[in-house]
Amino acid sequence: DIALKMVGHILEVRGFKLIFSGQSTPTLIRKEVLEFETDRLYIASTYIANVDETQSQMNGLFTMAGDLGIKTFIGGPGFDKLDTSAFPEVERLLNFKEVFEK
Repeated sequence: DIALKMVGHILEVRGFKLIFSGQSTPTLIRKEVLEFETDRLYIASTYIANVDETQSQMNGLFTMAGDLGIKTFIGGPGFDKLDTSAFPEVERLLNFKEVFEK
């Protein structure tokens, strides 16, 4: 949660408006939320208990975001277990410098 807050502060400095949903946010995000003046989506994960279920939910989310022209950024060790290769609009961030530069 602390790392995600730090990312939020970096993005605020860059001029972005944020909606911070907090920890343990359901992965099933509704299309209506993404259509709310959203051009970027940041998702952090530290641990994934059910890889198959999470992969399926992330595939749906990545597809929906891509269809809406939303660039998705992911970070955290939880994503080491997921395959995002089918989604070119999803970019993995590995450090805070990348958050500031992209």
